[in-house]
Amino acid sequence: MDIDKSNFRHRLLDILHAISDADFVAIDLEFSGIPNRIPNRPARKGQQSIEDRYQETKMGAERYQVLQLGLTCARFDYSANRYVLRPYNIWISPLVDDERLGIEREISFQTGAIQFLMENGMSMDTPFRRGVQYLSREEAKRARQEAHDRIDKKTVYEDSQLKETEIDALDFVRRVREEVKKFEDSDNMSLAINRGIGTNSAHVEWTISSYERRLVYQTLRAEFPTLVGISRDDHIKVIRYDAMREEDRRKRSKRQVDDRIMAQTGCRWLVEALAGGDLDLKPHYFAKDKDGQSIMVDMDFIRGKVRAAALRAKTRRPVLVGHNMFTDIVYFYKCFIGELPETSKEFCQTLHELFPRIVDTKYLATATATDSSRSPTLHEIALEHYAQPLPRMVQHSDHTKYENAEVPHEAGFDSLLTAGVMLRLSTSLEVDEQQSTSDASVVTASDLSASAPEFIPSFSPPRPAAPAQAVFVPDADAPEFVPALRPVKANYDTRVAQGDNGQVQKLATRFASHNPYATLEQADKETLSKPNWKEVPSEPTRPGVPIVTSKREPMEIMPDFESSFWKKYGNKLRVFGTHESFLQIAEWR
Repeated sequence: MDIDKSNFRHRLLDILHAISDADFVAIDLEFSGIPNRIPNRPARKGQQSIEDRYQETKMGAERYQVLQLGLTCARFDYSANRYVLRPYNIWISPLVDDERLGIEREISFQTGAIQFLMENGMSMDTPFRRGVQYLSREEAKRARQEAHDRIDKKTVYEDSQLKETEIDALDFVRRVREEVKKFEDSDNMSLAINRGIGTNSAHVEWTISSYERRLVYQTLRAEFPTLVGISRDDHIKVIRYDAMREEDRRKRSKRQVDDRIMAQTGCRWLVEALAGGDLDLKPHYFAKDKDGQSIMVDMDFIRGKVRAAALRAKTRRPVLVGHNMFTDIVYFYKCFIGELPETSKEFCQTLHELFPRIVDTKYLATATATDSSRSPTLHEIALEHYAQPLPRMVQHSDHTKYENAEVPHEAGFDSLLTAGVMLRLSTSLEVDEQQSTSDASVVTASDLSASAPEFIPSFSPPRPAAPAQAVFVPDADAPEFVPALRPVKANYDTRVAQGDNGQVQKLATRFASHNPYATLEQADKETLSKPNWKEVPSEPTRPGVPIVTSKREPMEIMPDFESSFWKKYGNKLRVFGTHESFLQIAEWR
């Protein structure tokens, strides 16, 4: 699903819920430059250390911009015994829409990176025309602090010292001073100050300039402490100081600043959901159309959805997954969190606080490889596991962009590939490890891969000691959070699905494409509908609800994140070309 500024606001809550309800979220980024090709930087000589690579990548992240963010939310549906995948391709704009926030960014592009992206179909004007805006945590904090200080008059301004040669400015200050003194002694409620104050000339341009505004405020501060100036489009309105009114004005002004920051925060709301951060979204944020015009919405309904999303973000953080993600995670941090820590050790500590569980599928694919020089690409790994029938995966019916199309190096598509690699690699590795430690005859990952893609054989359980998996059976009156899925009967010539416009569309079969995800089943529109986002527990924790347990077939479900399997593979990032070859972020807990 493509996300840009035209539909981000209306898709945001659904994405937040998909993130907070996911077992894991796979990410991928596309950016405007890569660190090992920074101009005028000395060439690498031999292998680097992890610290050298971090400093190089840090320099790249501080120079270049994120242009696309891909997210794929994956969740196991116990009622249908398959994973439901929701891929999002999000265009990111480095521009700041609201200049009143005082945030400026330098934008850099690397010719080689841009040429590569354009060769792979990216339109380079799209991030600027249609991209979703963002503020990093650090930028939002700075913008809020500076604005609130201005409102509270804590900001110290250096007065302009007028020279004798600045005749027009001196005359303007003289006229302002005279008119303000008259107003101070009068019973008038307000005084409007523009460029022509104190004159009767019809040829004077009345709109006040920025420099003249500064002179007016400077004069009021220094000579008229009982008066207050309020900025208007073409003049400054001077009124008498009233403590209660000024306090109300300050609060109102701060709320307006907070609303502007909330709107500009944009894509970082998704990062806050991933990191369990604060989702301080006000319901009126969603009461806008794509042009920013106010629309009618059910505020109570929106408020409930926001509250549910915020609660889930705090209590149920998904595992973060990427492929060869060292560079991605450094750029990701710089873009959405703020300035990068000085050393790789400090970076790991801060990163672990934000994302306690991270899986790099590049490490997963190479950790047990006998050839240490082999560095397969994401697409190569996906093709290697193409014929593996388990675990079963399906794209949600609202997310069928990649059902029959390959879009390599588009962030959304690569995040979908990463999610599939995560599922297939982890399940096959688990079975292979158990095979190597068991005397019993078991089915291995290679045995499963030899099966036809459309045929899922019946297995006898090879793991006698494997823990039973709980299946949540809701009570009759409770709304089911995870929608039930009905298997779609395969048709190997063509398949049909109902499009958004209600028309029946033919879909090419798995035989019509080399896309590894052409094997993903098209879920029935009626049974795979949008979930009900009512505030019901997403886990089987309600008293009195019966729990049915069943043993899983091998490779039907990925290793539990609480298992010892992930202590071996989790929180490790593959960094080829370094002495260490990988970065240990932290222990898996």
